[in-house]
Amino acid sequence: MANALSLQKLTFFYTVGNLTSRVIKFALFFVYTFFLSKADLGFFDLVTNTISLITPILAFQLYDAMLRWSIGNSDEAALQQIVSASGLVVFANLLLFTLIYFIAAYYINLQYPVLIYWSIILQTIYPVILQFGRGSGKNKVYAISGVLFTAVFAVATIVGLTAFNLKIEGLLIANVIAVIAAIIYLLIKLKYLKYFRIRFFSKKMAKEMLYYSVPLIPNTLSWWAISTADRYIILAYLGISYNGLFAVATKFPAMMFMIHSIFNMAWQEKAIRTYDSETRDEYYTSVLDKYFTFYFTVIIIAIASTKPLFRIAIKSTYYDAWHLMPLMYMAIGFQALASFYGSGYLTSKDTRGALTTTIFGVIVSITSNFILIPWVGLIGSSISFLSGFFIMFVLRVYQTRKYFSIKFPLKKMIIIIAIAVVVSLITITENIYILFANILLSLIVFAIFNRQNASVYLNQLKVYRQKKLAIANT
Repeated sequence: MANALSLQKLTFFYTVGNLTSRVIKFALFFVYTFFLSKADLGFFDLVTNTISLITPILAFQLYDAMLRWSIGNSDEAALQQIVSASGLVVFANLLLFTLIYFIAAYYINLQYPVLIYWSIILQTIYPVILQFGRGSGKNKVYAISGVLFTAVFAVATIVGLTAFNLKIEGLLIANVIAVIAAIIYLLIKLKYLKYFRIRFFSKKMAKEMLYYSVPLIPNTLSWWAISTADRYIILAYLGISYNGLFAVATKFPAMMFMIHSIFNMAWQEKAIRTYDSETRDEYYTSVLDKYFTFYFTVIIIAIASTKPLFRIAIKSTYYDAWHLMPLMYMAIGFQALASFYGSGYLTSKDTRGALTTTIFGVIVSITSNFILIPWVGLIGSSISFLSGFFIMFVLRVYQTRKYFSIKFPLKKMIIIIAIAVVVSLITITENIYILFANILLSLIVFAIFNRQNASVYLNQLKVYRQKKLAIANT
């Protein structure tokens, strides 16, 4: 039980540190809808998602190696080698990229080339430094940097949109300013430059870290392809305005995936630390069962709540995006499960194994997009999104058996998904009373499936309070 409690503490810490910043980002997106046209919003969404494609390549995904090598490592000489090896490799790659970028920008008619360039450079550097903070145990600094980034971005965005009417340019400027602020904070608090020196560079360390991280690049690109490539197919077949509609439709599921990403930070750290434990398989199975139950019943609540929320929070121009949501929520659920099983590749340092499962998911997703989007429109992208992550999840359940033996709660999954289908079908109605009854139904489902876990956590909290009280009275 100590393991589970420790994981709860880690999850709680990351939740406190990340929830505020992510909620602000989520809210800001809907501010955009009042200042940007569908075409502008579609363009900005393409820029940000393209940057998310480029940055892992430029960083050789060394931020993952940074976390894996630095976590639990208190040897200062080793940390100096880790930081210097990763930092210098990334710096050299960015110099080469700069040359290629501006040559390409000279021949390509690219809007806002300088702002996009600095966004790419800074967002490549930021996670490398950020993961050093997390790996070296400076979780508070890690969390504050995220809050700082979001606060600066929010203020700069609102000023840019309202005071200067800068539109897309204002969002890009705000992003650059926010990343600079976060990087400066991290450099000071982590004393990063104390570890980053040319004389600390170790060719052996660089090779080991690259051997670990480079196979993660095509894996990450595959994740990106499933999550993002449909935007380019939508652009080709339906036009930039539909991309704006799709961008809105992805935001509520993205908020759901935020819950997983916060948990996953704690889970990766805990999975690495407990990988060699004799009770590993039992512990992993217990965590998966509780997490699956919680996450998918929250998805049921999200499916029931989205349509009424759209009426309140979304400009009427974007209202039709709600039709895409139920399938996208389920896709996010299977994405989270695939990511959970992906910890096996990280903990065992067998990162090459992650690639095959994601490639199959990509093939299914992209093929489905090309077939379905011209045929059924935007809903085809949601179906493709779901199919890609479902295939990846199934394959990872099978493949990761060589790393650990987890018993998946299949019977429970079938029941919960059947309930999710029923809740999704009810959302078709326009009757507001039925829609609110649907939300009540989803809350009841959540309470029933999570009642046992809730009682366990409440008992743990009671014991914890009694211990604190006993200590205070001594």
